[in-house]
Amino acid sequence: MTARFLGLVVSAAATLLSFTPSARANVLAYESSTSDFGIVDLTTGQYTSLGNAGQTLAGLGNYGGNLYAGINTGTNFYQVNPANGALTFIGNSGVSIVATGSTTSGVYELGFDDNLYSVNLANGALTLIGNTGIPIISPTGMSANGPNLYINSTSNLYLVDTSTGHGSLVGSSGNGGKHRQSSRNH
Repeated sequence: MTARFLGLVVSAAATLLSFTPSARANVLAYESSTSDFGIVDLTTGQYTSLGNAGQTLAGLGNYGGNLYAGINTGTNFYQVNPANGALTFIGNSGVSIVATGSTTSGVYELGFDDNLYSVNLANGALTLIGNTGIPIISPTGMSANGPNLYINSTSNLYLVDTSTGHGSLVGSSGNGGKHRQSSRNH
């Protein structure tokens, strides 16, 4: 679970920059091992809990000024309150997912079926984009809030084409199976 935590901290941190007031330049992070939700000061590494999501999330996606999450190995999709981590149910996709992430163009989920899906943010319905060709293992990390979508699985980093779903190997993350998500905030 520690690896899952590290992956989500990095992803969530960059993902949630747009949710923090300028006076509070810290970045938010989510700890999936205990469902804690909080902020991480990227200068000091200090974590401060803001609340509890009550679920183990599969990752975080940021789009249109809102924060979204799917449930790890589940089918429910939620909007996340960045102030306390509280979840508001949006819908059930019927597809078991392993990762949630986003680009500046939308929110995506990766299914245990190795397919990439785009998420309808109004009802949580998934639209099949295509098979990624990426070996899926849990935990799997997905980037958030950048122009490109990346997936880290089995110690390899992949760039994913969001129009076809196909993943192209970027290289080995060399982290011994620990999955970290990365994201750039724009």
